[in-house]
Amino acid sequence: MRLKKLLENISLVALLAVSATSVSANDDFTFNTKSLIGFEGGYSTFNVDNNYNAIFPINGIDATESYDSGHLGLKIGAEGDDFRVFLSARNFFIGSDYDYFVTLGAEIDYKFNFSKVANFYIGANGGYLFSKFQADNETWNRKIDGFYYGGQLGFNFHMSPKYDLEVGARIMDTDASNDTGAIKYTLDYIAEGYVSFIIKFDMD
Repeated sequence: MRLKKLLENISLVALLAVSATSVSANDDFTFNTKSLIGFEGGYSTFNVDNNYNAIFPINGIDATESYDSGHLGLKIGAEGDDFRVFLSARNFFIGSDYDYFVTLGAEIDYKFNFSKVANFYIGANGGYLFSKFQADNETWNRKIDGFYYGGQLGFNFHMSPKYDLEVGARIMDTDASNDTGAIKYTLDYIAEGYVSFIIKFDMD
């Protein structure tokens, strides 16, 4: 019951930006909304650009390093007939180079309800990322933190009135960088494919 109440409180705040679309001109002032909690898993790829090394190659370090990783995420939010919103947190599993890579953010989606068994969604995202890594041929750790923004799209499959299976793709663009020492490292963008299991709760 505590979890359900927490979801309802977060959802009501998040829906302020889009709640007007849930009201019909011919009906009473009511909302057809649900609280949501989602568990996400996916595959991600991103590049880190080395600006100094792009001009003067030294120590055999490439100008651009590419990384692939899995990620797990948790998102809490709400949906109406046409919109949904999430607050989200994701942890990326990159490997020994990175101590951590985490994002905290929010997403808003517009839903195209073309079928009783599924809908298509497209939306925008934004937030903040935190990362810490050790570059090749360096003995100290670097942090790359900064804001990101982007978009996502995909399909929701309605497994039951209370459960959805979401399959989507997401882009998160950023210019977060670290210029400690002679070499500047800049995170380019993050591209993700993901699957989410979403549980829906009625708002009483």
